[in-house]
Amino acid sequence: MFCTDLASRKSQPSIGDAPEQIASGQPVYAPSAIPARICFADRRGGKFRFLHGVPGYVTLLFTNKAAINAKEAGFDGIEVHGAGGYLIHQLLDSGLNICTDSWGGSFENRSQFGLEVLRVVIDVWGADRVGIKLDPTGGYNDMGMPLEETLETYNYFITQVDQLGLAYIAIQRYSEFNDPIIEGKRRAVQHDVVAAYSHLIKKSTFLSNGNFTPEEAAQYVSEGKISGVFWGQLWISHPDFAKRIRYGKPVDTPVDMQPVYGNTDGMTLNDQRVGYTDYPFAEYPNEA
Repeated sequence: MFCTDLASRKSQPSIGDAPEQIASGQPVYAPSAIPARICFADRRGGKFRFLHGVPGYVTLLFTNKAAINAKEAGFDGIEVHGAGGYLIHQLLDSGLNICTDSWGGSFENRSQFGLEVLRVVIDVWGADRVGIKLDPTGGYNDMGMPLEETLETYNYFITQVDQLGLAYIAIQRYSEFNDPIIEGKRRAVQHDVVAAYSHLIKKSTFLSNGNFTPEEAAQYVSEGKISGVFWGQLWISHPDFAKRIRYGKPVDTPVDMQPVYGNTDGMTLNDQRVGYTDYPFAEYPNEA
């Protein structure tokens, strides 16, 4: 089991979802002072302050501590979250990272922070216990660059990451679910991430996710396009997911997204099972 390490400008104190932040009187810092348009809410979030100086210093200290904590907690490894509009994703994106120092501007500079985070985590775990998740198409949490710049940035970044010899590099395919319509349009830059980036990954295992059916995943693996596929939503809504695939059972139970991320205020422990651990098992022949 790998623990995911992430950080984000997604905190939105001005709309009331960060009461502790409001009470502290401290500003929310980001790579650049640009608020995110909030996914599924069709509005922009709070005000942000640019973090002056070397943005990596404090964050890398916390990254080191997070990696140590994960190891002490007994996890098998750590996944650095470079997707979803979180901090590494933000610094890679030229539209959000408008730093004029060594952390912004060129794709080499915008890649530097993510590479430094990986080196910090590797120092704690070793490269063979570290993975990274990437989402070049963007969309979610107001992410996305023009296609040419996306290809240029991620070709460089993935090449550099692969040189570190990680356990895996997971690249998420475009998903309409993660690309909501905000202010009348979608934000993602759609392209075939497997075709665009697979040839760059030579020292790490290449994984992917994003709307794969079991049949499509098997085909991609058998054709050597990727080494494996992982699922999130289908795994949540099918407690016997692997067994369903083995027996050819349907995987069509929808996910109730409301409780997935801990929206449980005022709910009893039993109520919290709904939409989380109460999904049905399939029926299998000759089983008691």
